[in-house]
Amino acid sequence: MIGDYYRYLCEVDTFKSKYINMAEKYFNEALKIASKLPIYNLKKLGLILNLGIFYYEILNNKKKAVELAKSAIKQFEEEAKELDKNTEENKETFSLYNFLKENLDLWEEKDKK
Repeated sequence: MIGDYYRYLCEVDTFKSKYINMAEKYFNEALKIASKLPIYNLKKLGLILNLGIFYYEILNNKKKAVELAKSAIKQFEEEAKELDKNTEENKETFSLYNFLKENLDLWEEKDKK
């Protein structure tokens, strides 16, 4: 959440570079902590989605955003095979997964232009 807070500040503030460093710091700390969680964990998946947006929109590192999304999608598809899409606890997870896929499609489409 702290990484996202600084990402939002990057979008609206003139002191962007200061906030970029803070966002990167907190996103990296969160990734390190989340590495122990399965990819279908809602917090981890949300973190990856928000980090991808940060790479793509703030850092203009489209390649890294695409790589992160592709890796997470592949891992999700391998690990979440047995999850029931229709249970209440998994609906939000699959919604985030689909949103990540939509972002990836959008990023790849923009890169083609």
